[in-house]
Amino acid sequence: RHAGDGRITAGLRGEGEGTGEDLRNTQRIYPLAKYDKNGVGSSELCLERETGRPVWQTEISSILGAGANFGYGGRLVTNLTLLTEWGGVLYVQTSHGTVAALDSMNGNIRWLSQYRRSVQGNKYGQEVQEIRPANGPIFHRGVLYVLPQDASDLMAFDGSTGRKMDLAVPKVQDRNLDWKGVSHLIGIYREWMILGGNESYVVRMKDFKAFSLPMVKTSRCGLATVEGDRVY
Repeated sequence: RHAGDGRITAGLRGEGEGTGEDLRNTQRIYPLAKYDKNGVGSSELCLERETGRPVWQTEISSILGAGANFGYGGRLVTNLTLLTEWGGVLYVQTSHGTVAALDSMNGNIRWLSQYRRSVQGNKYGQEVQEIRPANGPIFHRGVLYVLPQDASDLMAFDGSTGRKMDLAVPKVQDRNLDWKGVSHLIGIYREWMILGGNESYVVRMKDFKAFSLPMVKTSRCGLATVEGDRVY
């Protein structure tokens, strides 16, 4: 739709239902993710911004038999696929056990990495609760940082090869930071990573020492963003 008056300027009819994030540059948009009754899948679709014409589509990963599962209290369990773009590369975090890098021009997969999922399931093998709300990946100095919905800990991947990198466990005074209590990977400002959740922290990137922000609590449902030298 047109941002000014809401007129529909381009349309695309697809199958099933979709969830995800649109990333816009000057010429293209990237609607993400889809699921259907047979399973859950992550798919990257590139459209021309002015006309809505499909340019390319790349299937990234799928979980057969997952379907649309309902967790505690009848709430739909929704793992969102999110991305970031840097230097002509789309870095895609699926929260389905995979992270990928795609060529933004043609959708070709440059690398695809897997990680061990740690979601909670029921006796039928269905997921009943994601670990946290969706967080977009962050690309910083050649490294892709992801805090997925289907694994507890922060992860880092080499931006060029996709190799999973070892990360030190952040120390908060005399204890390890508990990643399960972290809901939001808010951003990186200079050499500080900013985290929110039951407790909020800033983590010094050079040594991964964490400092608690006791007067700031974003909770599981809170949102935040970094703009300039401020966090909102």
